[in-house]
Amino acid sequence: MGVDRVWNTTTGNMRHKISHGNIIWDAAFTPDGKQLVTASEDGTAGLWDMATGQKVRSLQHSKGVYSVEIATDGETVLTGAGSGKAVLWDTATGDKRRELDHASDVTCAVLSARGDMALTGTRDGTVTLWRASSGEKLLEHKHEGLVWDVAFSPDGTRVASASRDNTAQLSRVPTAGSD
Repeated sequence: MGVDRVWNTTTGNMRHKISHGNIIWDAAFTPDGKQLVTASEDGTAGLWDMATGQKVRSLQHSKGVYSVEIATDGETVLTGAGSGKAVLWDTATGDKRRELDHASDVTCAVLSARGDMALTGTRDGTVTLWRASSGEKLLEHKHEGLVWDVAFSPDGTRVASASRDNTAQLSRVPTAGSD
């Protein structure tokens, strides 16, 4: 329980065993593939060096971390946690850049391709689009059940969410000057 294994796909040999000591819910590589970030029920997101398999740093939440995402520039990590917080972290230092507060556990969180927006889904069915730099809410809508996943369209003009209520919702991303 709580162990990720990193395999060499050419040889089929295991390269590293990464352990949190509790369930690992999610994992994502930095764009250069040199680091891996993991989300764990133990209340941390771990940042791991792929050359050595060693933990570089721990990003601490008060409750389980369910979702991790790394910006395409590799400089920001977004975590979603059971504490009702989504947090934007500086990858290099582990410092918090911004907390995005929710009324319910954050079950999924993603960043836009440019890293300027964050999209979150929660246990109570709320989907929120945020401006990453300020924490401003740009859009919010509700499902009738837990949100399993959220996504940006490739061109960044739409967002989608999928829920336990057996629905998917699509919304347009507001443009500057729109309501």
